[in-house]
Amino acid sequence: MATLKSTASTPKKTRATAKSKKPAKAEVAAPVLMPEPAELPVKTVKIFQIYYREEQRSQLDEAFTPFDNSSNSSHLLEFDAFRHLAGSQQITGFTHWGAISWKFFQKSG
Repeated sequence: MATLKSTASTPKKTRATAKSKKPAKAEVAAPVLMPEPAELPVKTVKIFQIYYREEQRSQLDEAFTPFDNSSNSSHLLEFDAFRHLAGSQQITGFTHWGAISWKFFQKSG
């Protein structure tokens, strides 16, 4: 990958160097090419589906990881679930993660 080399900083001029040295010319970097899609790193995604009652668990989608939020008494509701997940080991190793409601498919149509 090409890198830019900056020559913008110049040493302090003294009487000896002010007369003898000329400023360096800036180098032009080669254009950066985007990698082909096959060369891009694979990203892992984990989506949690939040539920509050045991009877809601039967309505969850198997594609998502169930997240039991029944013990949450915070006034932050779903935001507290995100805070809990962000500090947990459940997201370790995943580059992207998120959470949806147990009613996701009802809400999204």
